[in-house]
Amino acid sequence: MNSNGTITGVQSGLCLDATGTGTANATKLQLWACSGAGSQQWSLRS
Repeated sequence: MNSNGTITGVQSGLCLDATGTGTANATKLQLWACSGAGSQQWSLRS
C-alpha cells in the first residue's frame, strides 16, 4: 500500500480500482491507470 492509500501492482504499475466507484459488498475490482481517484484509495481496518 502506498502512502496515498493506493495499491499498485508490482508488474503492471496499475492501481487497484473499484468499478463504478462502488462501495457496496461484491463491488468488482479492476486494475486501472493510477489517477488518485477515490475509487483507488484504500484503508486497512482491524
